[in-house]
Amino acid sequence: MRRKGRKSAKRRAHTTHGYGRMQKHRGAGNRGGRGMAGTGKRADQKKSLINPATYFGRVGFTTLRKAQSTINVNQLSSHIDEWTKKKYVEKSSKGYTIDLQKARIDKLLGSGKINLAFSIRVKYASQSAVDKIKKAGGSVEILSANNAKSTSKSSSLKSGQESEEA
Repeated sequence: MRRKGRKSAKRRAHTTHGYGRMQKHRGAGNRGGRGMAGTGKRADQKKSLINPATYFGRVGFTTLRKAQSTINVNQLSSHIDEWTKKKYVEKSSKGYTIDLQKARIDKLLGSGKINLAFSIRVKYASQSAVDKIKKAGGSVEILSANNAKSTSKSSSLKSGQESEEA
């Protein structure tokens, strides 16, 4: 009985031996190194081929946390003129009404002293900041993101109910 030959014998003269393109069945030497290899010694004319914006640096996950912008109680009075021009501040007989959310400030902190009465609308405030403002005769309204969303939903529901009733 005739012995069956090796598969490679059948593949003789067939350049890729059934692996498709030549590059596919090579070893790791075809890769040219691992990671950032191959960027070291290069002639000047070849350095322009490497785009540093995409080739170098880290790639992967980035944090989704946004840094909170904060302001201290003692800094409020120094910003009043600037914020009045931008209409973040309204002056009334009781004092100043400041909307820190319009000024893109997320949190009010309690460092320093305060001598004016402020009525402040802000997303977050420390307890010491609230105490100092109340002690000076002002007030703090803490806004929440949920309230803003729910009020827009409830107003659309109310308008829908009114249309059904009419």
